[in-house]
Amino acid sequence: MVRFGSAVGALVVAASLGVGLAPAAGDDYCPPNPEPGKCYEKVLLPGYDGRESRIEWREIPCRTRMSDVRVITTPAMVSGVQAALATYGYYGGSITGQSNASTEQGLARFQADYGLKPGWNAATLQALGVPWR
Repeated sequence: MVRFGSAVGALVVAASLGVGLAPAAGDDYCPPNPEPGKCYEKVLLPGYDGRESRIEWREIPCRTRMSDVRVITTPAMVSGVQAALATYGYYGGSITGQSNASTEQGLARFQADYGLKPGWNAATLQALGVPWR
C-alpha cells in the first residue's frame, strides 16, 4: 500500500511492508533493509538556509485492517449481537447482554458462513449492523 500526502514542508510517501516482502534494488517505496511487518514513510526534507534537500525514512504505525480491530464488549453491544444473530437464525437464546456459550457459538457460525475472522472484531459487528464505536 502506498499513500501520498503532504506534511508541513515535506512530501510524505508511506509504504506498508508485509511479511516476506523484500525491496527491489533501487526501490523508492522501501527503505534499505526494512523489517518485515513494519511500515515506513519516506520524507523529503526541503533545503533551507543553504542546506540541501534530503530524504529520510521513518517508521510509522501501520494501518490496521478492520477485521483485526478487536473491540471491548459492553452489555449493550452483546445484546445487539445476540439480537442480530437471532434475526439471522444463529442464536436462539435470551437477549441478556451477557456473552455465553450460545452467543459465542452463534457468532462463530456466522463468522464462518460469511468468511469473517473469529472473535469480537469491528468487521463482524459491522456485518451484523451492531454499532461498535
